Amino acid sequence: MSDIEKYGCKWDVGDPAAIELACIRQNGRWKVGDKSCGMGLAYHVKALAKIALPWFYWHRWNELVLEQLCSDARRITIFGAASSQKTSTASLYAWAIYSALPRGTTVLVSTTTREMLDMRIWGEIKMIWRKARERVPWLPGVLTDSKQTLTTDGKDVEGREFRDGVVGRPVKKGGAWVGLGDFVGIKNDRVIVIADEYHLMPDAIGRSLSNLAANDGCKFIALGNLGDLTTPLGEEAEPEHGWDSIADSNSARVYKTKWFGGKAIQLPGEDSPNLDFPEDQEPYKKLIGRRFLAECEQNYGKGTPLYNMMAGGMIPRGTLELRVLTKQVCMQFNAFDPVTWGSDEVTKLYCADISYTFEHGDKSVGI
Repeated sequence: MSDIEKYGCKWDVGDPAAIELACIRQNGRWKVGDKSCGMGLAYHVKALAKIALPWFYWHRWNELVLEQLCSDARRITIFGAASSQKTSTASLYAWAIYSALPRGTTVLVSTTTREMLDMRIWGEIKMIWRKARERVPWLPGVLTDSKQTLTTDGKDVEGREFRDGVVGRPVKKGGAWVGLGDFVGIKNDRVIVIADEYHLMPDAIGRSLSNLAANDGCKFIALGNLGDLTTPLGEEAEPEHGWDSIADSNSARVYKTKWFGGKAIQLPGEDSPNLDFPEDQEPYKKLIGRRFLAECEQNYGKGTPLYNMMAGGMIPRGTLELRVLTKQVCMQFNAFDPVTWGSDEVTKLYCADISYTFEHGDKSVGI
């Protein structure tokens, strides 16, 4: 077989999927001598998907999300309207990285319960893996559905390595929140943690990240619908200078969060790529469009909390008004500045409850 020239270098393999996987292993760009090769990680993940998953359709939203997932950001929060393909795009990214690097990659996916794992993030990754194998049978992975795992090694491998692969774990079992404490010590070359429906979860995964982040290749991806800024999702999506530092937006956008290496992606429903087409067309069938926007407006009322959470995908600033003190108020009045102690003379006071009786009154007569 003669060498194939592609992406600036020559390949001795004829399988296009193998070439894309090799490009992903190089993080999308590399050099041969002084010559630059490759088109970028996001490009090659998308090219692999076009080969193995030709049914997966692309538009400006999931291209934006994929570009950020393939960046060097270590904590990525994706929030917005329902049916904005947050879960499917994150699942495709995780599958592609694992497929290219089945040794040394741990993908830990979680949501509220085991049943919801099958319905959401784990079920999505499992479906992507199965459909990709129909077209590219040699792709890695041994499925153990009863344990919600996809491992590189099969049962016949002596000394089977369970860290290499995809594992699904709920944070709620039998009515109790159990978190992911058992996984905080995982060490691998690459650790990808995806928390789906993060707005419904306690901050169980977030507290685990301080340990998981010791892996240089650790990436945390939080997904959900932002209905309250006080939830773990709201905490994860908070801008680097607080919520008051960014204006509202009706267009999809990316901004830096308060976390080291953190970014958030907001996908407002009224900016849906389906709205780029005439009113009688919605080419992206599983993506939010005019019909669902109109349904939410009639059922909940435009601008209401439910509309903003499920359709609008807007920042729910009103939820901060329920707090006596917000972070922004503390910043405004210098509450985080170092304390400077004064040297004024101290005045001593004594207080007495002069209406105190044995039957009624406070426990302390005087202080």
